[in-house]
Amino acid sequence: MTSHTDVLCRPEGMGIRSKQVSTRRDVCVKSLSRFAMTSVVTVAVFVSGCASATGTTENKASSPAPKIRAVDTTAGSPVSAVTISEKVVGKTDYVVKEITITPGGTTGWHYHPGLVFGVVKQGVLTHNMSNCSVDGVYDPGRAIAERSGADYVHIGRNLGTTPVVLDVVYENPVGSPLAVNMANPDCPFQ
Repeated sequence: MTSHTDVLCRPEGMGIRSKQVSTRRDVCVKSLSRFAMTSVVTVAVFVSGCASATGTTENKASSPAPKIRAVDTTAGSPVSAVTISEKVVGKTDYVVKEITITPGGTTGWHYHPGLVFGVVKQGVLTHNMSNCSVDGVYDPGRAIAERSGADYVHIGRNLGTTPVVLDVVYENPVGSPLAVNMANPDCPFQ
């Protein structure tokens, strides 16, 4: 049986100092890209406060099925999210979700209290900053990282004809919402 394990995010104290945040983000994003592009059964598992992707290429019956904890959606909403896993480690809440944005849909303007790392599985995500500029167009297999804080208001848009599907890992302060909705900052789109 061939197996693999990719570390997605290493918590503080596991060989990465807090002043090396950019290195930590690079490790997370690169590993998350590999995670999303594998064609094996993949399960988000949290071990000792570290998100990892574990799967097998043979004997799929030996891989545990993912536990779907909740489906977050509002009837008629252009965005739905399936919570795959949640784990609190110290003062950090790690949440893994699969997010789907319908064609023509948007996430709405928002920011995140914590860091967000994701990979596009399907469709094309257009990402705009609060000054209305496009700061990224993400095709399938491309990784995206979003910094935290109210100074990084942004929107994700599906301008295509296929649903955008993202695998996302939130690294969030315990007790904080995953996203905070904001008003449109006078951009000609919502």
